[in-house]
Amino acid sequence: MAGRAAHPPLRRLRHLLLALLLLAGPGAAEPPVPQLPAHIVRFVVANGEFTLLHEMGHMLIAELDLPVLGREEDAADQLAIMLLFLFHEDLPQAERDARMLAIVDYWRLESQRPRRVEERVPAWATHALDEQRFYNIACLVYGSDTQRLDWLPRVAGLPMERALYCDQEYLQARKALDWTARSGASPSRGRHCTCTTIRRRRMRSTPCWCARAAWTTWPDGSAGCSPCRAR
Repeated sequence: MAGRAAHPPLRRLRHLLLALLLLAGPGAAEPPVPQLPAHIVRFVVANGEFTLLHEMGHMLIAELDLPVLGREEDAADQLAIMLLFLFHEDLPQAERDARMLAIVDYWRLESQRPRRVEERVPAWATHALDEQRFYNIACLVYGSDTQRLDWLPRVAGLPMERALYCDQEYLQARKALDWTARSGASPSRGRHCTCTTIRRRRMRSTPCWCARAAWTTWPDGSAGCSPCRAR
């Protein structure tokens, strides 16, 4: 992926999550059953990775106190897909595409699967409908390289009305991942944050290291943490 050397925080985030994957259990390191065809093994492994990283997305949101606009389940899906792009960046392009398309294919099949009434996701649920998750994931994959994957909307059934903006959706998600990698920190120590002071209609921002308990807003309009206030 272009610019990989320019994002050391993303590298650190990748190494952290790879370590968590190894700690997930002995099953994560077991070789695939040799009797299964390669495309089935790929389908199972890719969707297993997505599911695990989706749950790790919830962990990152909680432990790093990440801001979320919208539903957390949608954010966890986006984190999972973007982290998979990061993990697979050293794979051959064809294998990387095949793994991402296996995830798209799973959600397409899941959205088309007939369900009993009690199995259907209600409109008020925290999860998006399976159809929505399919289109969201397909859009992120397509948006990662719209020129090279120009065939994906037709094959996956992604309407062109949505596909037109998928490159922008991918860039938004990548920007959020970059911000997370730069701003995230161990909750036991604190986090990087920005103290913003507004005085005489002028805004001044100062980076600092802030424990969660120290974050506050002062009567004079300053917002941030005590270490910043001390400066």
